[in-house]
Amino acid sequence: MNRSYLYILGILLIFSTYLPAEEVSSYSIRKEQRDFESKRTTTPYLMKDGAKHHPGLNSREKSFFPPLEDCSLYLFLPRTEKAQLTIDMGDETAELNLPVSEEKQILTLIIPEGKAVRSINMPLTQEYSLSPYLSLNSATEITVFLDRPDEYLLSLPSINPEGKELSITLDNRDIISIQDKDGEKYRLESFEGRRSFHFPFPQDNSATLTLSSSSGPDYLSFQAVEEPAFPDPIVRSGAQILNRSLSTWRNENFEIYNWSSFPEILILDCLDYDVQNRFFRRLAFFVEKKGYKGKLLSNAELEGKHAWNAHDYRPYDLADFYNLVQERDFTIYPEEALLRNLLISRGILIENDGGILSPGQGAVLSISRESPDDLRYRFFVHESSHGIYFISFEYREFVRELWESLHEDDRAMWRFFLGWYGYDPEEEDLMINEFQAYLMQQRSVEAPGYFGPRMSSLAGKYPAQRDLLERGIGAGSAGFQVWAEVIEDWLSAKWGLKAGNFFPLHKELH
Repeated sequence: MNRSYLYILGILLIFSTYLPAEEVSSYSIRKEQRDFESKRTTTPYLMKDGAKHHPGLNSREKSFFPPLEDCSLYLFLPRTEKAQLTIDMGDETAELNLPVSEEKQILTLIIPEGKAVRSINMPLTQEYSLSPYLSLNSATEITVFLDRPDEYLLSLPSINPEGKELSITLDNRDIISIQDKDGEKYRLESFEGRRSFHFPFPQDNSATLTLSSSSGPDYLSFQAVEEPAFPDPIVRSGAQILNRSLSTWRNENFEIYNWSSFPEILILDCLDYDVQNRFFRRLAFFVEKKGYKGKLLSNAELEGKHAWNAHDYRPYDLADFYNLVQERDFTIYPEEALLRNLLISRGILIENDGGILSPGQGAVLSISRESPDDLRYRFFVHESSHGIYFISFEYREFVRELWESLHEDDRAMWRFFLGWYGYDPEEEDLMINEFQAYLMQQRSVEAPGYFGPRMSSLAGKYPAQRDLLERGIGAGSAGFQVWAEVIEDWLSAKWGLKAGNFFPLHKELH
């Protein structure tokens, strides 16, 4: 497309002003201006609450939720040689007959003020089809591109950015590069399905974002949202959590997040292991540590004991822990009391009138800034795979079936390996959960290089277990890659996640 067209691509977030609806709208193709009236029809609403899209017979309909009045988007629609464009605005429907033209075109629609666009529908034919590109430029103007632009220049609104975040929702079947005006560039891996990401709202009101892709997104929306007040969690992707500057934390010792890929998962990033221990060490011994499971250790008993460098917990165990604390009127750290309140506020725990807790939905994870960067990366993938295991019954069943398909000696090898690390080998679900997490924490091709040397080291220390451990040494270590690839294939098809890489959005190095 001619670059002169790109100036039209500026997108504004909308704060609608409701005015009388009985107005004449217009559309233009290139320099030609045409008028049309919005016509009342008896056609049922194409938009339904919570709907994403409803393909109809011989047509494709794209519906907006919420209605297009307080957010903006690009939407790619099919086009025929001679097509009718239908715009649903709730109580009225505007219809346009698009003329035939062999030239590249930009179609601009002027929507009546006070109206909200709910959906756009264009019929399909088998003879000919193009893919227009639609963007919202102001409260009343939509631009449809009948040829794919090289890049999308997104102009952000002139608002007071204090306390605001930018929420971006995309559905992209190709890799997308996102670059802000300061040159910071992010890469979004491809996936067929809508995903949302949050960014701090740029302080410069003239800021723009540039999106480039060989095929463009199938859906792209922007919305200004309020930044949560501490201690409510901030929504961020895994890469954003790992790379966020300490100077932007709302608390000097820790920050609280919801993972954008799975918002029901709560994540704490702690300044160091001491801070993390005050939140999770007692819980770690109560839930997982061999020889301590189900026991509440006092502060004095915890001194000198190492828990984990990163943590993950499910609602069932969290409820048991805090219920026993309450039953015994047990003294805990203020951080543990804060965590209890967070878990209740996020629905991970449910409190009844008597203060008794029951399991809700979600999980809580923790990592620390004291860990070296390469380990923070690995720990995040490891712990977040636990989080997915906790929240997805489908994933748990898949991993359980894989575990049960292993040779009995392979499972025994895993139990010995995990037991040596301090996990209770008698807890079958814990073994299955750690099995998948250790396999997912690095790329599948790297799995033999991670497990082989460790199995070899253990075989030297425990000669009685050598025959068992040799199943994971040398040529036998290839099995780790096979298991990792099986799990990776499932996660990739379901959520676009790769072994060792749970970061669909990440900052590119310059």
